[in-house]
Amino acid sequence: MRYLTLATALFVTCFLSLNFAAGHDSKEDQPPAVTAEENSADLKPLANQAVSAGHNARMMTSCALVLFMTAPGLALFYSGLVRRKNVLSVMMQCIFLMGLMTIAWCLWGYSLCFGWFGFNAGSGLAADGLAASAFAATHFSAAAGALTWPAIEWIKRGKPTVLGTCSGAIAGLACITPAAGYVSPLSAVLIGLLASICCYYACTTLKTRLGYDDSLDVFGIPGIGGTLGILLTGIFATRAVNDVHGNGVPVGFIDGGGFSLLGTPLIVVIISYIFTIVVTLILLKILDATMGRRVTQAGEIAGLDLSQHVKEGYITL
Repeated sequence: MRYLTLATALFVTCFLSLNFAAGHDSKEDQPPAVTAEENSADLKPLANQAVSAGHNARMMTSCALVLFMTAPGLALFYSGLVRRKNVLSVMMQCIFLMGLMTIAWCLWGYSLCFGWFGFNAGSGLAADGLAASAFAATHFSAAAGALTWPAIEWIKRGKPTVLGTCSGAIAGLACITPAAGYVSPLSAVLIGLLASICCYYACTTLKTRLGYDDSLDVFGIPGIGGTLGILLTGIFATRAVNDVHGNGVPVGFIDGGGFSLLGTPLIVVIISYIFTIVVTLILLKILDATMGRRVTQAGEIAGLDLSQHVKEGYITL
């Protein structure tokens, strides 16, 4: 009993001593209080690091989406538009260009100025409200295009097609690309609808009348759709989405800015068409003088998969 009492007394003494020492230290050695301004200054670098990390994550995600758009996206889509004997040839072009453009970007750099979810929402280089608006506009335009094209087919031909639905979605995507960071989601729906209508007639009526060779409708959909999108940006751009001037000045036509924004895009379209036509003709002349513009008739009959790559995409047993 005596030992128990002694142990209890020793415990109480130690406890009181520690509390006294802690209280004494807290009064004499306690650091001065940190003000709100000092605390904010200390946290600002950490906040900037967090914001930068969010932007970087958004950019890496956008780059991945663009990569997936090419392979397997474009590789599978365009392979489905050609004959079965040319499937691997189209895939080869898509995959080879992925490697080529990656090295070009590494050595010289280039602009990812057109594209869709990854390009449109990632082109602002930030994960912010404008990126979210561009993402939504991109999706809504594609959805409107995917509904419009088969509706036209249904009215004119009696049946909608899977290819028409996919083509309509791509028409909406191509058209919204120049406008994604400037127009509202509802305007994006109208842009997708108009894109699908114009691209449909470009791929049917216009191609038939002019007689140009465009089996994958690259001019009819991305070409016409992109051109229309540049011009429609001047009509539907609004300061509510992107205050371009920074002082609340109206931007596009529906925003009260008149037709002032249509002049520059129209000049851009004209210059782009002239540049594209001239450079294309030069490249065609170079190819024709070196390796020829087309494969031989025998190679075309056999298929590019066998004649150019010695492989077959489909093997019938």
